[in-house]
Amino acid sequence: MPLVNSNRYGQPYRFGINGGVPTIGSNLAIRQVELRIAPEQMIEGYNTEGHCVALAVSRPDRRKVLGSFTGYVTDSFSNTDIPAAFNFNSRTFIVRDIGDVRRKGEYSEVTVEGESYFHIDSASSAGSTPDFNYYGSEAFLEDQGRLTTDIFGLQTATARFKYPSSTPFATVPSLFDAHPNYGWLHIERQEIDVAPGFLIITNGYAGIAGGLSASAPIYELCVGVGEEPIETHPDFATTIAGTPSSPLNGAIFVDYETGKKTTDDDKGVFQEFLPIISGARNIYAGVTAFLSPDQLTWRERLVTTSRPSDISNVGHIDSPSGPAPSLGGSRNWLLMGITYEQRGIVYFVTTEWRASGPSGWITDIYA
Repeated sequence: MPLVNSNRYGQPYRFGINGGVPTIGSNLAIRQVELRIAPEQMIEGYNTEGHCVALAVSRPDRRKVLGSFTGYVTDSFSNTDIPAAFNFNSRTFIVRDIGDVRRKGEYSEVTVEGESYFHIDSASSAGSTPDFNYYGSEAFLEDQGRLTTDIFGLQTATARFKYPSSTPFATVPSLFDAHPNYGWLHIERQEIDVAPGFLIITNGYAGIAGGLSASAPIYELCVGVGEEPIETHPDFATTIAGTPSSPLNGAIFVDYETGKKTTDDDKGVFQEFLPIISGARNIYAGVTAFLSPDQLTWRERLVTTSRPSDISNVGHIDSPSGPAPSLGGSRNWLLMGITYEQRGIVYFVTTEWRASGPSGWITDIYA
C-alpha cells in the first residue's frame, strides 16, 4: 500500500509493494512520484503604452501538471519499454523525457518526466500517424473567427478546426455546411493545411445578416454622356437649326429624294451648317452631334436566399426598383441585365437599368 499518498500538488507519492502504483512499462517499478502544477495558459493584455494591465491564467484545477516518476528497473529494461502515455491519479500523462539509468545502492533506477493536461483524460489514441500520437478530441473548433457584415448585408466569417492528421478528407466539413455557431452562414470556400499531427481546416462562410430571407437593397447611380445626332436635340427646330422653310444659324436642308437644297418642310432633311455667315465664322460649322446625358445607369444590389428565376423583362422598358431619379421629358428606363453570384447558399444579386436618350426607348422595339 502507499506509504504516502497526498493529493496536494508538490508533495511526493511514495509507494510500497502493493496498490496505487502507476504502470509505466513492463520493466519499471515506480516507487516515487512528484507532481508539480504549472499554468497551462497565461495570457497578458497590454495598454497603448506597453504596460500589462490585464492577466488571465488557467484555474488551478485545470492547469497543466508535470510529474517525475522514479522507480527501479530490471536488467532487461529499455527506453522503448516506456509507452507514449499512461494514466495516473485520474489524469493522462504524456511522456516528455526518459532519464538515464543510474545506480541506486544495489539497484538501478530511472526517472520518467510526464506532462498532463486537464481536458485530455484518456490515453486511448483518437488517431495516429507514423510519427505522432494524437490524444484528446477527435476534432475541435480552434477559432470561431470574426463575423463581418458589409454594406450589402452579406455576412462572412471563418472557423478553424483541428483534426488528427490521419482523418480522411471526406469526413471533414464540406462546402455549404453550416457554421458551428452562426447557423445561417454556410461554407463557400475551404483551406486544408497539414501540420505535425494535425489537419488544420479553415472554412470561409457567407450568408445574410441575421438569417433574413433578403437584405436591404443598396442602390448605385452612374451618370455619363454619349453622342447623339444633332437632329435629336429637343431644341433643334426652335433655336439650333430651325426648319427647311425657316432655317437658323446657316443650316442647310436638302430634299431626301433629289439631294438638292430645299425649303419644303415635308421633304427637307438636315445636311450641315454653313461654315461662314455674313463673312464671319459660323460657331455651328461642323456640328453633327451633341453630348447627351444618356449614359445613366441605375443599379440595385442585394443578398437573397432565392436564386433569380424570371428574366423575361431583360431588354425591355421597365420601371426600376428603389428611389431611381426622375428622367423628365420622354426619357424612360430599359432593364439591361440581372447577374448573381452564389455565396454559400445565398445569392448576391445585381440588377441594372439604363436610361434612354431624349426621345426615349421606342415602345415598338423595347415594349
